[in-house]
Amino acid sequence: RDSARRRRYTVDGFVAKNRDALPEAAAATLCQSKNALVAALFAVSEFQKPAKGARASRRGGRRRACVAKAFASSLQQLHATIEGTRPFFVRCVKPNDRQEAKRWNGALALSQLRYMGLLQVVEARKRGYPRRYDFEAFARRYGPLVHGGG
Repeated sequence: RDSARRRRYTVDGFVAKNRDALPEAAAATLCQSKNALVAALFAVSEFQKPAKGARASRRGGRRRACVAKAFASSLQQLHATIEGTRPFFVRCVKPNDRQEAKRWNGALALSQLRYMGLLQVVEARKRGYPRRYDFEAFARRYGPLVHGGG
């Protein structure tokens, strides 16, 4: 329903019209790519349910996931990988807009540092918050203060 006027919207067949499945010919071509990443992205995955019908025999009995489902699955795998590691980030600062050697634009570098939040990190460390300890290291270092031991 529209707020300005009374209207009726029809949603019959909405999901079918908005499926974003890749055409089989395109998927088959991309699956055979010499680029390993492209081939892996378009390979038929193991978790997909077997398809039924006459077309299924031509596709080897497996259905290809639509692009959105494949993306969601890939994103979940990436999230699981990141959660299982201890990521560290390297922040790069461009010294100048022209990408020329031995040229320094201090204002540009400062604006990048501000945008990345590094100046706030430096300020916090100046105030006495110099490190982040993992729990075990923190407990070893400050546990005796809490438990009154040494």
